[in-house]
Amino acid sequence: MSSPSFFIYTEILTHKSYIKLKSIKFEHMELSFMQNIGDTLKFIRKSKNLTQQETCTNALSRSNYQKIENNKIMPSMDRFIQILLNFNMTLEEFEFVKRDFTPSPKENILYLYSKIITSSETDILLDVISKCDDYLANQNDIFISDIKASLEGILLAEKEHNFELAREKVAYIWDRLSEADELFWNDILILRNIFFILKMKPLNIL
Repeated sequence: MSSPSFFIYTEILTHKSYIKLKSIKFEHMELSFMQNIGDTLKFIRKSKNLTQQETCTNALSRSNYQKIENNKIMPSMDRFIQILLNFNMTLEEFEFVKRDFTPSPKENILYLYSKIITSSETDILLDVISKCDDYLANQNDIFISDIKASLEGILLAEKEHNFELAREKVAYIWDRLSEADELFWNDILILRNIFFILKMKPLNIL
């Protein structure tokens, strides 16, 4: 007889010390910024029927903003964030537009991972694991590695009922995050799935 599907554990602590936003450092984003930041800003501004003066309000002078649109200067992170606030747009949305409305491979993995509801969705789990393998073949990314390990642990518990091996698969994630001073959204996303594994005990079948 097949076992019931295990629902991924979704109880997460939401104490304010666990969800705390920090400013994104501009230098961390430079590699993902191509030379068309100005073109993208211009496209967004015109699509919203805003003037340059309306766009740069509270951020910088119109002449400096014009230089940014013409790709003559780069804005500081503080100025750039203020421009996006004037657009009522997040940094992720800006990057999405800049990539010609195409999500990055990492964003696609994160989206699919966040939509997984139960451990019975094995085809989806295997597909996301495959996408993680493709991504990790060219990138060293701790978060994507954690996603892959958590999904492999879920499959071990769901398909093979090997909870001990499943816990071993994700133990390193818990060891690292449990020592962190603060947890951020992606950390919590990972934890909600490995809690399912860490709390599950094998069933004694008579």
